[in-house]
Amino acid sequence: MGWVQDAKIKTKVAVAFVAVLITSLAMGGFALFEMKAMNHDAEDVRENWLPSTVLIGEMNSLFNFYRVLEGAHIVSTTPEDMAAEEKTMAEVQRSFREKSAAYEKLLTPGFETENYRRFQDNYNRYMAISENKLMKLSRANDTEAAGAIYRGESRKEYRDGKATLEKLAQFNVEQGQKAADDGAAAYAAGRTGVIVALGLMATICVAAGWMIVATVSTPVQGMTGIMTRLARRELNAEVTGVGRKDEIGEMARAVQV
Repeated sequence: MGWVQDAKIKTKVAVAFVAVLITSLAMGGFALFEMKAMNHDAEDVRENWLPSTVLIGEMNSLFNFYRVLEGAHIVSTTPEDMAAEEKTMAEVQRSFREKSAAYEKLLTPGFETENYRRFQDNYNRYMAISENKLMKLSRANDTEAAGAIYRGESRKEYRDGKATLEKLAQFNVEQGQKAADDGAAAYAAGRTGVIVALGLMATICVAAGWMIVATVSTPVQGMTGIMTRLARRELNAEVTGVGRKDEIGEMARAVQV
């Protein structure tokens, strides 16, 4: 029955090392999966939510600046002053179109797209009022009529557009925070998984080491002690392990001879 016992021991050792290997591979695969999830969330923040938040802030600033320039144009009294304001207004409009085109590429379906279209409607109505009514009256020095439009229908579209921009900014901030939280959760899950896997690997390694010590190292040390006693002419030393069917048994039988 010794060879049966030896086969079982070898099988247990092999199973232990295979378990360590499988656990290592599983841990590596799990870690890679969680790293991929973390990278996706970081990429989302870096390439979508953060740029969108910046662009909305710039659009908001340009929208505010344009309205300030409208007010400055209304109170201007000379053609030269008006021309200077109109030149700056044209530059602001051009810059606004560039920021708007860049932001459109980052739109996500649903809430963000719908509210951006709503803002565009407000903005287009605002600019139509500015170009077709307010500016014409301002160039004609009809300050009272231009001011009435500025404080009336123009201000309504301006405030509605601003409110929508603020909603979009808040949405992008919240989504960026959510992506960051998802990345943190992926990191926590990955860390927990790695710790558990390391604990499992350590347990398996300790068990395999104990098995090797019990089945190989200890018998070899015992054989060494017997050989030392025989070398001292202690011929009555009992040789153990001669009944084993493995390499230890072969050594014991050789020593017995």
